[in-house]
Amino acid sequence: MAGAHDGEDDRDFFHAAIERTYPPLAVTTGGAQTSDADGALPSGRYLIQAMNFIGASSIICWVRTGAFIKGAPLSLVSGPGLNTVPLNTGAAVAIEINVKKDYNDRIGAITSAGSCTVFITRVSRTSRLNK
Repeated sequence: MAGAHDGEDDRDFFHAAIERTYPPLAVTTGGAQTSDADGALPSGRYLIQAMNFIGASSIICWVRTGAFIKGAPLSLVSGPGLNTVPLNTGAAVAIEINVKKDYNDRIGAITSAGSCTVFITRVSRTSRLNK
């Protein structure tokens, strides 16, 4: 059974270019997320990286996505949950996601202990290389 598929995504995968990296999130057990001032992330592909783990010997950075609503931050909880993925130095330290308007256009993170830095980088959906 075939799922929904967009041929443009296939084309854009091979023509992607690194675009904007947003201001880094200084993540602690109190959490951090993209700001109201930056607004919703535009739809497209993003690379999310967790680096600079400091503190405990085993730190999990729980990255969560949700709909951007100005003045209504994401509820960040350290642990598994809906729209949540763990990143740590013992496993994955980066993931790629597709951001969709009004669904997952705000990103936040919280650590299980210590701190880390999360970088959010847009990977273009349209090729400027072949124009």
